[in-house]
Amino acid sequence: MDLFSMEYTLGVLAFGAVFFLLQILMDFNKKKEEIRPQMADALRFRNEHAEEIQKVDHLIETMEKEDAEFQKQLDELETKEEELKAKIASADEAGSEERRPKLGDRG
Repeated sequence: MDLFSMEYTLGVLAFGAVFFLLQILMDFNKKKEEIRPQMADALRFRNEHAEEIQKVDHLIETMEKEDAEFQKQLDELETKEEELKAKIASADEAGSEERRPKLGDRG
């Protein structure tokens, strides 16, 4: 039997893969135990401040509604501004045409 035969090589690779998998699982369990108290603290904090979080969410919704109303009013005012500018421009043109001397008029 050859020491570097395909069977031995595959056996060593399989053993290495199993060892690597076990190492990953052990690291995962260790990290999970480190994170568990932090998760418990976060959940406790969320439960303690749930009412405040709801108040903030309600304020955010109210502000978004008010923002939408103000945006609508702003759009309306901008439209009126454009209309008034157009009226002023047309009035200026009409006024300047009235002030121009006509070709036949020589005073």
